[in-house]
Amino acid sequence: MERNGLVERRAHSTAPPRVECTLTLAGQGLLATVDGMCVDISALPAHRGRPVALRRG
Repeated sequence: MERNGLVERRAHSTAPPRVECTLTLAGQGLLATVDGMCVDISALPAHRGRPVALRRG
């Protein structure tokens, strides 16, 4: 995502090492789309998309 310009990553020279990631304007522009996808996915039955061997019930 950093390579695609969606996230900006800052490494800090501390002990222990610390990294901060923030959304760029392009990344922020995708928030509504990703949020909508999450809502759609959460509405699906839990077993959908899982291999048959992993389905419960």
